[in-house]
Amino acid sequence: MRGAVLRALGEEEFGRWWGVGAQVLDAVRAGADAPPVAPVPAARGAGVDALTRREREVAALVAEGMSNREIAERLVISKRTADAHVEHILAKLGVGSRTEIAAVTEAGVTGAGG
Repeated sequence: MRGAVLRALGEEEFGRWWGVGAQVLDAVRAGADAPPVAPVPAARGAGVDALTRREREVAALVAEGMSNREIAERLVISKRTADAHVEHILAKLGVGSRTEIAAVTEAGVTGAGG
């Protein structure tokens, strides 16, 4: 199982999650109520492959310059859902702005041969 997870995540991401698991186990063994786990940063440059199909749709619309409200209207979802998708995309791609989402999306499409 460990080997399959390592292959699926890659060494860097596996190491990050392994560290989180170790923190949780240490906290449990110490009898802590809530483990003091630091957030795990996304693998910088993970690319569009890290996104779900819907997140890729939203990222493409962000790259077109659409606001979250416009994305919500286009996809017939609530603005809050669009907000959440954009936040997840930012976290998964390890970027901090909509402009960076557009750059990664463009690079992912170009890198994927289309």
